[in-house]
Amino acid sequence: MDKSPEEIKKEKAKESVDKFNEFRRNKDRVEWERQVQEDVEFVNNVQLDDETKQALEAANMPADAINVMKPTRDQVIQQLTDNDPRWSATGVENSDSKVAGDASDFLSYIWSGSKGKMRLRKATEDLEDTGLFCIMAYYDPTK
Repeated sequence: MDKSPEEIKKEKAKESVDKFNEFRRNKDRVEWERQVQEDVEFVNNVQLDDETKQALEAANMPADAINVMKPTRDQVIQQLTDNDPRWSATGVENSDSKVAGDASDFLSYIWSGSKGKMRLRKATEDLEDTGLFCIMAYYDPTK
């Protein structure tokens, strides 16, 4: 008995979720998440642990960290996300040039209408902080 396309789609979705959950529970992934959390905290000025702070204060030294990471990170993110992407489509034949231009304009319209610059900035922040980012495109029928 053949399965319907809907059943096949559900099976593939379940397999995908199972693979993702297996990946999430992997001990290497858990260690990576712990290190990422430490990195994010470091960038956000949690640079000294309590023991080090107490030792500095006991030695009558300032226990405030001077955060040079965040301004540098923000400068890199600014440079990477300063300009919107340029969309380019090329027609196969000379008669396709109008359609190619319309496709490029449509992609620019989608980028600006879906807050693409803001989403790219957040994804770039994630890349700088964690070494991983994802931008997903999808159709929203409510808009």
